[in-house]
Amino acid sequence: MKIYINKLEEGLNELTHVHNAESLDLLTLEDREDCFIHPINIRVSINKVSSQFFFNVSVDTKARFICDRCLDEFTMELKDNFRLVYTLEKDYVEDEDNTGIKSLGSESDVIDISGDIREALLISIPMKTLCSEDCKGICSVCGVNRNKEECNHKDERIDPRWEALKSLVESDKNKK
Repeated sequence: MKIYINKLEEGLNELTHVHNAESLDLLTLEDREDCFIHPINIRVSINKVSSQFFFNVSVDTKARFICDRCLDEFTMELKDNFRLVYTLEKDYVEDEDNTGIKSLGSESDVIDISGDIREALLISIPMKTLCSEDCKGICSVCGVNRNKEECNHKDERIDPRWEALKSLVESDKNKK
């Protein structure tokens, strides 16, 4: 999303855009290629003060995922807000990484925040995607989705590596 800074007026400027996954380069992700199928709503507030630009960006969309527990497909809302600061004064910023202020150079007339929006969306995806917090998952014995139907057996399998320890505990109980 490119913002032409020569068109911005001094003070507060409000912009609203709707993008798709392709325009933000989200389709190139191997494991998330069909995740962002809904429009991406972007609201940007830019406060222009002389040669400095203070951005407040809000991003929201719905994305499609596969539940990590039950393997069902579901849709989740993703939202994020972040702030950016840009300046045209090259000498103003000594260490861009520590200050968070990005220097544009005096001849710049465009600020592209597409990369920042893309990063915000990717960071807002939880590490573990669940269809619901109380998802019961798939039964490890019969493979039934426990959210849809109940299993009639009890999962009492014991890891064979612990069998020797189990026999020690049982023999200790018998001695008492």
